[in-house]
Amino acid sequence: MAAVDTRSTGAQPSQDEILMFHGLMLAAAARGSLDRKGLAALEAFFNTLPEFTGRDFDMLLSKSRALQARFPSAKASAQVLTELKDNGRRLQLFTLALDLALSHGALDEPMEATLETLVQTLGIHEETAAKILSVLMLKYRR
Repeated sequence: MAAVDTRSTGAQPSQDEILMFHGLMLAAAARGSLDRKGLAALEAFFNTLPEFTGRDFDMLLSKSRALQARFPSAKASAQVLTELKDNGRRLQLFTLALDLALSHGALDEPMEATLETLVQTLGIHEETAAKILSVLMLKYRR
């Protein structure tokens, strides 16, 4: 079954694109804040994803930061991800966020906590999350 294409065709990103980006931003900032290194990693990752082809990084970053500012914490802002109604999009977001996290090396406690928040918020079964992790671990095997 093919996923529904929810990309915007105009200059403005769609709500799903903003939410997907926001989830990735949360993963990139899991260790406390989105510092220069995390921002550079997020942008590099963003530039490789076909989901964001033709999208403006700075615009999505601005919209995601505005979204996050409506909440008392980054963790609380993860609740907006429940607006992703398509289960395929939710799985895709979790997979991409985990991929981004693993690209930085071993998962530390703050990153694990952020990923667990994503699992709960996105309604991903623990078994599914574990399978995704095991496959991505093959990618980053050293």
